[in-house]
Amino acid sequence: MAAKTNSEMKFNDVLSKLRKGDISSLYVFEGEEEYLKEKLIRSIEKLLIDPSGREIDYVNINYGEKSKKITPAYIKNEVFTPPFISKRKLVVIKNSGLFSSVKKTDIKNDEIKELEGVLSSIPESACIIFSENKIDKRQKGLVDVIKKNGILADISKPDIRTIRTWVVKELERYGLKIQPYACDIFIERNESSLMQMTGELDKLALYLKSSGRDIITKEDIENIGIQDLK
Repeated sequence: MAAKTNSEMKFNDVLSKLRKGDISSLYVFEGEEEYLKEKLIRSIEKLLIDPSGREIDYVNINYGEKSKKITPAYIKNEVFTPPFISKRKLVVIKNSGLFSSVKKTDIKNDEIKELEGVLSSIPESACIIFSENKIDKRQKGLVDVIKKNGILADISKPDIRTIRTWVVKELERYGLKIQPYACDIFIERNESSLMQMTGELDKLALYLKSSGRDIITKEDIENIGIQDLK
């Protein structure tokens, strides 16, 4: 069987490479599952960043929370600034909009070409991660550059069976179990969002600890969990 190309990578593929110490200079994570994207970012940070140099060697910017737009010149300046003490400088850029449809953004064609040049020449002293909700695959030149020089990964919401397993494993950390039907209700109410479910599991764990029980029921979900807005 042929090996997966970068464009076919999923969460587990990227994580497997990281566990082997195989770290790319460029990552573009596409998808709605913020929990899994954050887990990959934290894994890369742990591998590259010396905690004593984190403030200098780790840049993390969410452009979804800013009015200004990012420019290829800014990216180039950051990745070509060498790390102070860490193995590499890590630049994390979220919701840049650089990979959206050109018609939906104010990025110009010459900026796209400039960005392609920057992403084609990232030094070994740097690692850059883009975390985006959607990548417009019609930007073929940009997508080809990503696949050639780094990893493009689809970090979408897992299927229901995978989420059930994840919930059970997370509860094992608290010494708790959950009834199968209660598990499905819990997942549905949280719209399969792992990030949201993490906080809700903490609430349920505290509640069961105070009540002296170790099995989460449908009633616990209804009484303590997020409301069923449907």
